[in-house]
Amino acid sequence: EEGKKCGELRPDVNTDRATEMIFSGMIGCSVLHGVDKSDSSLDKSINSLILYLYGLAPEESLVDLNIEDQLLEL
Repeated sequence: EEGKKCGELRPDVNTDRATEMIFSGMIGCSVLHGVDKSDSSLDKSINSLILYLYGLAPEESLVDLNIEDQLLEL
């Protein structure tokens, strides 16, 4: 809710659901990395979470950011 107040999140974002999604994604990344030990798979999973987070931001805060292309370069 604090992120909404300071304009970092869109007003329509359900912060409880977003928190669950992020936490579940982090746990999932950890489990997958523990199984396959692949740094590239871990990077791909983490980058997907980062893209999800940027998707929660107001569009005006993403102007001139080419986040997806930047993450693909990693």
